[in-house]
Order: sequence, then C-alpha cells, then structure tokens
Amino acid sequence: DSGCMFPLSQVITNETEVFIPNVFTPNGDNYNDVFKVLNVNGPIQIRINNRWGVKVFESDDYQNDWDASNLPEGVYFYSIKMSGTVYTGNVEVWRNDGPAGN
Repeated sequence: DSGCMFPLSQVITNETEVFIPNVFTPNGDNYNDVFKVLNVNGPIQIRINNRWGVKVFESDDYQNDWDASNLPEGVYFYSIKMSGTVYTGNVEVWRNDGPAGN
C-alpha cells in the first residue's frame, strides 16, 4: 500500500530422471499410499514379486495404482519396462510409521 515492494525469487527445477521409490506407506492417510513412479515417459509394464519370487502384481499399462492391498508389510521386488529400458529393484511396504511398525 505504501509503494514498498519485497521481491521474491524462487528457483524451480524440472526433474526429468525416472524416480522409483524404495518405500511407500499404504496406511490410508492419503499420503504416499501407492507405489508411484515419477517422470514416466510412455506406458509402463510392471511386475512385482514377493521375496519368494511369486508374482503379486502385474500390469502392461501401469497407472501408479499399486497399493499392496491384502499383502503384508515387507520387501517386494519389481521389474519395470519403460521406453525400452528395464529397471529392477526392490520396494518396501510400511503400513505404520516405519519398518515393522516402529
């Protein structure tokens, strides 16, 4: 109102590298409740196995919607194919505040 100005500056970066989380928390709090792959370029084929190698989820057009429903907490292993590149690794499912409900 008095003619004074306070300039603000903000640096915004645009991440383009594929990001695959190593943990998510499907506990119903609407925060980090699904296994969400970021910076996706095209359709994703995904397969998720439990620690015994048994398939627990698979999709040829993944929509960032796997919530590990009806599965226990623990480590799961993924294979993701996107734009001709295959990414493999593991993701841990926590249903409480941390590993084993800590």
